[in-house]
Formats: sequence, structure tokens, C-alpha cells
Amino acid sequence: MEQTTTEAIVEIKGGKRLRSGGKAPLIIVGAVLAVLLAAYIGLCAYAAGRDTFQPNRRINGIDVGGLTVDQAQETLETSLLSQEITLTDPDTGTQAVITVADLGYTADEFAGDARFWMDTDRQMGFFRKGWAYIAYATGRWSGGANWPDMDRAALRETVTRLSGDLSREPLDGSWELAENAVVFTKARDGRTLDAAALETALADVAAYSETGYQVPFSFTAVPARVLTAREQELIRLHYAEGQSLTAIAARQGRAVSSVSRSLRGARDKLYRFTEEAGRIGQLCSAARQQRL
Repeated sequence: MEQTTTEAIVEIKGGKRLRSGGKAPLIIVGAVLAVLLAAYIGLCAYAAGRDTFQPNRRINGIDVGGLTVDQAQETLETSLLSQEITLTDPDTGTQAVITVADLGYTADEFAGDARFWMDTDRQMGFFRKGWAYIAYATGRWSGGANWPDMDRAALRETVTRLSGDLSREPLDGSWELAENAVVFTKARDGRTLDAAALETALADVAAYSETGYQVPFSFTAVPARVLTAREQELIRLHYAEGQSLTAIAARQGRAVSSVSRSLRGARDKLYRFTEEAGRIGQLCSAARQQRL
């Protein structure tokens, strides 16, 4: 029985046979790996010998890549406090912008940060420095954050201001008689800011400073007291245009009793929801008289 192997057998002239394959591919792979290893060691040596921060290196979200310690410290003290924090409500798209200074921080609280992070980078192992250089340069690693304790009183003051600026009182549906017309006010829902949730989110500055200073927040809806679209139409047709219940019923393809119930329900809402509740009946009568 003829023995087989994983190597190919090739016939050449003279009847001799030559086995192909061998160690050549292994040698090529080994040479490539050796070149790559040498290049990585060179990168590690280059990164270790720099006296500036690595490209795209960030401290508390501020880019200090390519800067010396002194330059980076100056950048932190001038740029960090004016760094904008964007607050967004994903449901309504409402946005507001504050700055790091609005959280109560001062420049003195970040003194020495650049030196701290440079020393931290230099304490990395030699072979890790090359990986860190690549991670910083490609944006895969931002570099970290170091925030002092926040002034909670200043934070609450900022949240209170935002709550006042962004919250909105509901606008109830109403109507009033103006000369020869009945003027209707379209209802609009109000909203209140979830201040406790926003304060908690803003307090976690170490997290969002590394993700672009984007902070989501949410509103709690405050429903307006409104008439339905059909009720508003009934009020308009009957009181503003003076149409009878029979005419309205024919126009809408409904029974007169159904229109009457709907109109009574709408009128009851108007009695409850307008400041002039006691005069609604008088206004309705006046509107009809003016149409005659």
C-alpha cells in the first residue's frame, strides 16, 4: 500500500520526483513578524521619548495632544471652564447649553492636572506605550478624566435656572366674545423639567466629559384642559356661526340627540376651564343674538 503525505509530489524530467512546500512559507511569516515586532518596539521607544502628550490625547475631554505639560495646563485652565455642555430632550428635541463653570468649578481646582496625567502616562510599561500611542492617535482611547468634588449648591442653582427657563405652563382651551366674534384660544400642553434627574446626570461629569459633553434630560408633561376637535367644532358652529343643532346634525351626519349631548359636554368643559365660567352662558346668548 502506497504511503501518502500532506506534501504535493511533482514529477520533473529524468523521472525524478521533487517534494514541494517545505519551510519557505514559515520563513516568510517569521520575517514579517520580526519586522512588525521591530516596528512596534521602535514605536514604543518613540512614544517613551516624547516630552509632549500623545496625538489626540484628552484630559477631561479637552484635547492636549502635542502640547507640553505647561501648554496643556494653560489650555485646561482657559478652555475647560468655557467648555459647553449640551442638554437635549430626545422626545422634543429641546436643547439647552451650559458651561463647566456653571457647575461651580474654578480654574484653581484643576491646577497640576497636566503634570499628573503626564506622569501617569510615563509610568506605563515600555511595551504598553506603543499601544497607548496608537489608541490615542486613532481616538479609541480618550485618556481619562479627573474631576474634583463638585459644588452642589452651584449645581442646584444651575438646575433651578434651567427648570425655570425650560418649563412651560399649560395653556387651557378657552374662548371669549370680542365685539362681533367669538375668539377661541387653542390649548397647549405644559411641561416641567425633571430637576432631580437632571441634577443627578450633571453630577456625573466624569462620564459625559469623555463622550462629548452631551447630557440627555426629560420633561414631565402637564396636560392642558382641552376640548376635543369635534367639541371645538360644535362650539364654533353653534355659538360663533349660530347654526341650529338640526343643521349641525345634518352637516355631520349625526343624530340631533348625539350632537346635543356632545355640545352639552363641551359647554360643561368651558364652564369648568375658563376664568369667566360664570359668564359663559351669557356670552353664548350674546353671540347668538349678534348673529340674528
